[in-house]
Amino acid sequence: MARTKGSSPARTGIAAAIVAVTALVSAIPAGAQTYVRTIAGSGGNALSGPTGVAVDTANGSNVLVADPGNNRIQVFTAAGGFVRSITGSGGNALSTPHGVAVDTANGANVVVADSGNNRVQVFTAAGGFVRSITGSGLNALNEPYAVAVDTANGSNVVVLEPGNNRVQVFDASGNYIRTITGTGGNALFDPLGVAVDTANGSNVLVADYSNQRVQVFAATGGFVRTIRGSGANALTCPFGVAVDTANGSNVLVADPCNDRVEIFDVNGNFLRNIVGSGAGALVSPIGVALDTANRSVLVADGTANSVQVYTNPFTASVPALGAWCMLALALLLGSAGYFAMRSEKGV
Repeated sequence: MARTKGSSPARTGIAAAIVAVTALVSAIPAGAQTYVRTIAGSGGNALSGPTGVAVDTANGSNVLVADPGNNRIQVFTAAGGFVRSITGSGGNALSTPHGVAVDTANGANVVVADSGNNRVQVFTAAGGFVRSITGSGLNALNEPYAVAVDTANGSNVVVLEPGNNRVQVFDASGNYIRTITGTGGNALFDPLGVAVDTANGSNVLVADYSNQRVQVFAATGGFVRTIRGSGANALTCPFGVAVDTANGSNVLVADPCNDRVEIFDVNGNFLRNIVGSGAGALVSPIGVALDTANRSVLVADGTANSVQVYTNPFTASVPALGAWCMLALALLLGSAGYFAMRSEKGV
């Protein structure tokens, strides 16, 4: 009997094999996080009560750490080697900086929540002073604690002020744009961490510490949703927050009261915890950041005076995944071809 081109058993078998491989890959579970290293500095470059952490993806994934006990930002390589200190000088010197972010759209400028000076300081990647952002009048900054950069909207600078229970948004030049506070039951109370989800309309995520939740707002300030976890995975002291835009905008929350980082999906469903063990055990996780180039999660551990680095459990290892796919495809295509041949011969 004549067959149409599309009804060949071989083609049907190959198509079935591809579908099976796709299902197999989809079924591969997220891996367990693995402790990679500790970054602590040494001697005069040792960290003292680090609070904020960021990654400079434009410069080899350098790790930037807010080191308030030493009034500086410490820069390390991804492997933990010391690179430089950023302190400012004279009237631009830092005082108890708690938050740090990198503006990858503007030469990897370093943006610092300079808490003790009621301002945000912007430096070049090499540490040269660029500008101060202070706000004015009712929008004047008061002990800003955390900072993020919205690279999808002209590098707007998003600044968290716990004492004023608000987030202030400025443009890259320091001009005031808006305030985000939430209203009614969604109002912020003692917020301590902020991040921007550039993959979802630049939503602003706020670690709403005293309300034991993360609040998600639209870039324009409208309320979107609350993330709080439940039962054993409920947030207790949400401190730092980060968004994994490379993995569906998963939300990572540092929860020092539970000595862990909690990971939720973009809609707030709990996925897993990072707690570490042995040398990599978390003691008091304060800040969290992602290194997409090295598929890792970085956690500023204030009590341990260090940054702990773990593999990202939701980023598959490309070589390993490729090997699985090639092996599965070879086996399934071989089987498909064999049975197609038998069918053609009428066996």
